[in-house]
Amino acid sequence: KEFVPEMEGTVLVHSRVLSPGEKQTLKFQAPEATGNYPYVCTLPGHAFSMKGVMVVTDDPSSVVASLTETNEKSNDDFVLHPHHKPIVKRAFVKDGPPRSVNVGIPGGINFCFDAESCIVAFGWFGPFLDIGPDWGRNVSQRGGGLVQVLGERFESGQSIFPIRIGGKHITPQVSFKGYRLNGMEVPTFEFTVNGAWVKETISAADKGIGLTYSFQMDPGLVTPVYGYLDRSNSNVEASHGTWTGNWLMIAPEDIASFSITHYRQP
Repeated sequence: KEFVPEMEGTVLVHSRVLSPGEKQTLKFQAPEATGNYPYVCTLPGHAFSMKGVMVVTDDPSSVVASLTETNEKSNDDFVLHPHHKPIVKRAFVKDGPPRSVNVGIPGGINFCFDAESCIVAFGWFGPFLDIGPDWGRNVSQRGGGLVQVLGERFESGQSIFPIRIGGKHITPQVSFKGYRLNGMEVPTFEFTVNGAWVKETISAADKGIGLTYSFQMDPGLVTPVYGYLDRSNSNVEASHGTWTGNWLMIAPEDIASFSITHYRQP
């Protein structure tokens, strides 16, 4: 359905889903009735930044003036908007962990990674961050405040550390090693679990609102790996393994690379 909602008589025209670098030209008859006709990207999460209005009017100059005024009002140098590549912002975030690494992904899906426990504290969809309180938006402010999440939060599913090596009841000893920036891609977080090196890449789910956790495990491991994700109020998918409750057992032959996707429950 190309992510187009079933709204009979409301959607005038739509494109198909385009891959990066593809183009499509749409030709259609604009409505004769004057008014505002919104257009929007209906891929999940994209509508927060990919939207506009087609205006049918007898006075085009009035439209230009209106758009200029709107842009001036919405312009804020302290609001971060990921457009063509992710943004990584290390800052204290309201209701977030002390060692927050905040990542904004183009399209409107964002998350807060806790570098202390090596879990995703929460995700949110919509705009990214208002860093004004930290940078001192007003003349009288000296900064140092908590940055503000601008969208709607959702649970990450990682209520506890998600990886166990050898058995799901073996206590993980976790040590954060940092993260790597990958150009136009989301960052890769690296940490050790009981001495084994693990790489985790967190990206926006390819459908719906949620996050995909992709793991690359130490190639020297020969034991099963268990992944944990809270499935009580969400939809969850995994590339490999077998679920037992909230635990996913990954066989040794599949542990080199696997992923788990956690979708926000409607």
